[in-house]
Amino acid sequence: TASWSFNAESIQVPLSLLQSQLPGAPEIAGQADIILHIEGQDTRPESGVMKVDITDSNITLKLADETQQSIPLSGSFIELQLQSGILNGMAEIPAINQNFKPITAHIEISGYEDFSVLPVDLPLSGGLVAGGNDLSLLSIISPELQSLEGSFDIDVNIAGTMQEPQILGKAEISDASYEFLDLGIGITDINLLGTNTPDYEYE
Repeated sequence: TASWSFNAESIQVPLSLLQSQLPGAPEIAGQADIILHIEGQDTRPESGVMKVDITDSNITLKLADETQQSIPLSGSFIELQLQSGILNGMAEIPAINQNFKPITAHIEISGYEDFSVLPVDLPLSGGLVAGGNDLSLLSIISPELQSLEGSFDIDVNIAGTMQEPQILGKAEISDASYEFLDLGIGITDINLLGTNTPDYEYE
């Protein structure tokens, strides 16, 4: 049995390499700084840490009405840790402006033994939290949504396995309004709540 380790203190990757891989090919500026430490035996990694920090970065989205929206990504990070058969991952995107909360996510896979293999039947847990009070950003999808106003809140937990994940939690839209610009008709006081319970029932 041969033991080995790999350490890289600073791998710099330009984020522009991702442009052609994302829907709509948005403009991406900045770079990812990667720190990587891996230890293993023979051909199998057994423990390690990888952290990706996004610096001096923003993504420019073309909205459905041909205008552009610039979203700062600086301060975002992704971190993965493998230790004692447990793979932990976490990620955060800071609030893009005062109208949004930071987006945070975490995941844990128990019984993980090898970075090079994606297990589909191991226990999975995790979560995602996001929110804000500017629904007009949905005009990325359609220009008709530019007049949509209100708040949204997402708070979900993930369980099950990689093969059969269970997503539990809620997604809520509150105090929303929408105007059909062509008709001059407005709708106010829109409140929607979707929850998923352990019994897979939507309320």
